[in-house]
Amino acid sequence: MSASDDFRDYASAKEKIDAAPEFYAGYFYVNARTKYIDSVLRHAAESGSEQVVILGAGFDSRAYRLHDNYPTLRFFEVDLPAMTAVKKQRLRDARIQIPGQATLSSIDFETQALEDVLPAAGYNAAKKSLFILEGVSMYISEASSGTSLEFVHRHAASGSSIVYDYVLREILSEGRSRYYGMESNAETVAVHGEPYITGWTPAECTMSRMAVPVR
Repeated sequence: MSASDDFRDYASAKEKIDAAPEFYAGYFYVNARTKYIDSVLRHAAESGSEQVVILGAGFDSRAYRLHDNYPTLRFFEVDLPAMTAVKKQRLRDARIQIPGQATLSSIDFETQALEDVLPAAGYNAAKKSLFILEGVSMYISEASSGTSLEFVHRHAASGSSIVYDYVLREILSEGRSRYYGMESNAETVAVHGEPYITGWTPAECTMSRMAVPVR
């Protein structure tokens, strides 16, 4: 039995997870988040959305995984120049062709606004769109998040929507000890050079969502 087969065995997998439960808590969270946002995208596409804008796209694979299901759905991926360059190289290395309906653009959320990037990439403000902000808001300043949300509010067609996740404001302080796995999680991202710098309260999140209505 190979190592990969061993991990597929429930008993062996459980043993590994039980040995480092806080680490795998983050792993399962990310999987659940991806599955949920995929379902939001499918619903949006089947409800008439023509564009998907992925902010802080990283290695997001939706434009490639879901292309056959929604071949006319236009994807816009925006991220830091260095990240965009790395992704393009990884796609070339894997011999994965960027679909004609996908556009990769560079942006620094701290110094640029979406108005500087998306229209030039072909984004059409008259078309119903879904905006995805996955695993991003906690790593950029509150002002930068606000600028992006304001763009959606002003430049998204009627019926457009946005889906995003965030960390609680108290996660940025000693309050994170109240939440399972957050101490190690916050330390891990900080060690990798991307500490949590922005958090919201549930009330603030609700207000932000109300400011970006599905019109």
